[in-house]
Amino acid sequence: MRLYDATRTIAVAAGLLGAVMFYQPWVSGTVPGVGVVSLSGYDLAQGRAQTIADEASAPPPRTGSTSGAAPAPASGAGSLAMPTRVPTFAPGSQGAGSLSAPAAPPASGGAGGLTLPTRVPTFAPGSQAPGSLSAPGAPTTVATPAPPAPASGGLALPTRVPTFAPGSQAPGSLSAPAAPTVAATTAAGTTAPGVVATPLPIIERVEPAQLPKLTLYAVPLAGGGITIFTGVFGILRDPRDRRFARIWTILLGLLGIWTSSSVIWTIADATSPNNLLAPGEATAPLWAAWTCLVAFIAGTVALALAWTAREPSRA
Repeated sequence: MRLYDATRTIAVAAGLLGAVMFYQPWVSGTVPGVGVVSLSGYDLAQGRAQTIADEASAPPPRTGSTSGAAPAPASGAGSLAMPTRVPTFAPGSQGAGSLSAPAAPPASGGAGGLTLPTRVPTFAPGSQAPGSLSAPGAPTTVATPAPPAPASGGLALPTRVPTFAPGSQAPGSLSAPAAPTVAATTAAGTTAPGVVATPLPIIERVEPAQLPKLTLYAVPLAGGGITIFTGVFGILRDPRDRRFARIWTILLGLLGIWTSSSVIWTIADATSPNNLLAPGEATAPLWAAWTCLVAFIAGTVALALAWTAREPSRA
């Protein structure tokens, strides 16, 4: 078998192997609430770790009926309930066991059953009823004569009012503490009063590393593309189609190498513990990821040799 045919056969097998390994275990890790799991490339692309964690944290379904009412106990003979008699009383009467209000005492009558009128005492305006307490009167203010002002020759001397300059402080008064000033350095090097605002440092939020998801679909796409383009390359007659077929197969091989190696490199570069599975910790890449990477490397090298080798002449 010539080199051209051998390398094309290796490329077709490598592309097919890379597409199949996408559905085999790629990563082993630990999911919260589940434990150790093995996820394939397809599971990683689908975000299967999140689904497993949600299923593990979901509460179990309740069994039995919780909406049914408890059966009422049967009473009486033959499961028949006897009616209860409600006691009745005549209007104005008092029920048994109730408390009655005490009756009002009869009013004492006067002579011959007549009530004598009660005399209301009267007093003159301003007088005080006997036996009552009087309010204390307002205190009397006694005016105290002012001392005579000293006179000088019969003339009163004027009182001097002390005056102060604006901004000064009167003797004996308390002054408020002055507000502290912060000196700011200007561009010329001199200091100027004022407050210097120090800018706060900008804190950038760093997202935690995670394994790729949707980009992993490039693995089966690259494997299938290499297999199809390499298999039908022999029936292409147009030079332009054959040139583009070579370019596409090389690009698909490089895409498969980059996608599979990104998973392995991310796990190897991550520290423990990590959240690469989101949620969950990825511990190590499995054999399918390594096999896929080796298959794409071998297929790309085989394609490079096939396209640079001399094609057999057609009869």
